[in-house]
Amino acid sequence: MKHILQMTGAGLLLLTGCTDEIPEPESVTAKEYASFASTNVQGVLATEASNEWQVSHIVQGKEVWIDCQLPQYTFVENDTEKPLITLLVYVDGKLVKRAFAPAFQLENLGKGSHSIQLVVIGEGEKRLEPSQQFWVNIP
Repeated sequence: MKHILQMTGAGLLLLTGCTDEIPEPESVTAKEYASFASTNVQGVLATEASNEWQVSHIVQGKEVWIDCQLPQYTFVENDTEKPLITLLVYVDGKLVKRAFAPAFQLENLGKGSHSIQLVVIGEGEKRLEPSQQFWVNIP
């Protein structure tokens, strides 16, 4: 009897596990991502976007991680299909960085609110897109 129950249980387990139904992947919202991230993360924002490009950022302690999506441009010098660009990064109106990649970080920002402005430039320092500006608060 014990052997029959074990075989029935194993059979049911195999039958329920072998179905054609594949579960849908779970998506995570920005709010859920922030709750999973470390306690130093202030938040995730992806609200700054123009018709041509989008900026996302995360504040973690005194650092701001920035990711830019510019599908019509490239940061790679050997890419001949798209125009080569650089990002000028201004914090509180002062040029602090020239970014040569779409994702980068700003370090050691002081406490308080800071304005961050990103400007896309091409050959000859020519401005290619409207700039993106957003505010961060460093605790």
